[in-house]
Amino acid sequence: SYANRSQTLAMSPKLAIQKASDDNWIYKAAIGRAYRFPTVTELFQSINTGSALTINNPALKPETTNSSELTAEKTFDAGQLRMSLFNENLHNALLSQKTTVDGAPDITTITNVDHVRTNGLTFAFQHTDVGIKGLDMTGSVTYARARTIKNSLAPATEGKGYPGVPDWRATWVGTYHPSDKWAWTLAARYSGNQAYQLDNLDINRNTYGSNSRYVVLDTRVTWSATKDIKLAIGVDNLNNETYYAYHPMPMRTLHAELQAKF
Repeated sequence: SYANRSQTLAMSPKLAIQKASDDNWIYKAAIGRAYRFPTVTELFQSINTGSALTINNPALKPETTNSSELTAEKTFDAGQLRMSLFNENLHNALLSQKTTVDGAPDITTITNVDHVRTNGLTFAFQHTDVGIKGLDMTGSVTYARARTIKNSLAPATEGKGYPGVPDWRATWVGTYHPSDKWAWTLAARYSGNQAYQLDNLDINRNTYGSNSRYVVLDTRVTWSATKDIKLAIGVDNLNNETYYAYHPMPMRTLHAELQAKF
């Protein structure tokens, strides 16, 4: 039996201001608050896997996020540039933490990390007909610095990088349309250094149980036979990169798709 608890109201306000200039620049400022309540699994599920035990935590508090962003966008005839500065203060972050010392049985539980702060910068672009007609490109680069500011359960983790947030992340997508019926896409994804453990002691990141740095290429060819029938074939992880997001991620994968509307 558990003691009764209730929390039925969480306000998530947002305020945004936008200013457009005569030279096709748009400036935006936004602030907002969001909540995430703990799930039934996080509150009540206990799992025993071998010698590892995950215990439940019915006293979890909901996450609260206060976010702000400053954005400048420049629009051209054939594209757009965007730069954003962002800040996030996350309180009572829900995260699995190890609650035993080394050498003892491996016991973990979902807990609230008191305060996590993330600051970052994003640069993004999109452009059509790059060099030749029918070649479109989009891309983005993001730098994020996420740090555990306060963690009452494990003060030694304060000041460390927060798990699951890579320091650098980048994407690039190029699509060539030789005709109205054909499209060929090549995409690249990069994720930089990121920890899996709050104490950042998982220094060997390219292994099971950690988060890897990786570069992955994907490609896809699409043929529109008619306006209602489309055939596509593609390859994910074209370069057959070995990388982990705790678990090993899929190697080179071939996929095909047939789409019909009627």
